[in-house]
Amino acid sequence: MIKILFAITTVIGLTLFPASASLQKKDAILEKAIDKLHQNVNISYDYLTKTDNYFNSTFTVDSGSLTRFRSAGGLHKFGFCAKQKQVAYLFDGIHFSKYKHEEKVKVVFDEGEIQSNESYFENFIFWSQSPFQLANMEGLVKLEDKFVEDRKFHVFLKEQMRPSMSDSTQIIKYQGFWFIEEESNEVSMIRNITILENDTLQKVEQLFNNFAFGNYNKTTIKGLEDLNYDVVLAENEYPELEITPIRIGQKVKSNKYVNIHNEETIIYGEDGKSSLIVFGYIGCFACEKAIKDLLMIYPNLKKDINVFYSSFQNKNFAVGKYIQRKKLPFVAFGSESNMMVDFQLYTSPSFIFIDEKGFVTYIEEGYNQEVKAKLMDILLIK
Repeated sequence: MIKILFAITTVIGLTLFPASASLQKKDAILEKAIDKLHQNVNISYDYLTKTDNYFNSTFTVDSGSLTRFRSAGGLHKFGFCAKQKQVAYLFDGIHFSKYKHEEKVKVVFDEGEIQSNESYFENFIFWSQSPFQLANMEGLVKLEDKFVEDRKFHVFLKEQMRPSMSDSTQIIKYQGFWFIEEESNEVSMIRNITILENDTLQKVEQLFNNFAFGNYNKTTIKGLEDLNYDVVLAENEYPELEITPIRIGQKVKSNKYVNIHNEETIIYGEDGKSSLIVFGYIGCFACEKAIKDLLMIYPNLKKDINVFYSSFQNKNFAVGKYIQRKKLPFVAFGSESNMMVDFQLYTSPSFIFIDEKGFVTYIEEGYNQEVKAKLMDILLIK
């Protein structure tokens, strides 16, 4: 079955077309799949997750199993056990814990938050992108059916437009494609795509197989509960990062860094010029706005300032594609340059002005109308 599921991801591309209006209103296979989820609380399956983060040039593959079971107590009326290679999650209807096997640590989440928030588990991808979400989903549009190795799949789309949580002026498009196998009436794949303007920021594919309905294996849950791991509260799971950002008056550690074309580039003092380095990353909405504004004024920039772009986290090849697509006239640096190690910045975007001798003369962090006005005042020819 895994072979079939991988075939779905390769044979079925992103171009899917709406079905006829009558099929959009009602689909028997969809109704059967939803009924199956409503009628069975105790459900288990295996899953494979492929996450392609275009915004930071990372690709991950994860796999595991999930079991949902009925729970008599608590707000949610269900429990679940999600098992991955190095991590497992157990929710018994009241208590929620994460088991980190390599570190032998049990992370305990706040019970009060869980019991007061019906959407609490939406923060976990194994739950928010699970077949269970289909049971209460509205607004699905029927697309063309697809055939993969003689198996028929009914395909549905749920599309939403929502403001970005980090910048309400930016509208994000979320597309969720649901693939339901006709023979089994089971969700075989969910493909979620996040789009900003014409740029795809992320694609996540969840593939499902080995469904079982009815009884569940209680020994799996008992095995987790019996683990003698050190207990840590969720709020203390990760230590705070100690970062010392570069400050005004400091001299940068180096005047040369390797750009996205693997060429050494002098970042200050060339021809007696000062410099502006714009630090950001692909998918950062405020960064996008700043880049657009810089492009608009670029012909009128002062001639004694060189402008560079450096990514917080994107690798050279991704930054190269980004620069080409956006038609940016800047010399750019990817994460391989290790500029972030020297500059130690944590706000995106950040604007670092450096004089011809390598000393930082001005810093702006974030981007809004006030920051824009300050930057224009420094950069534009009077």
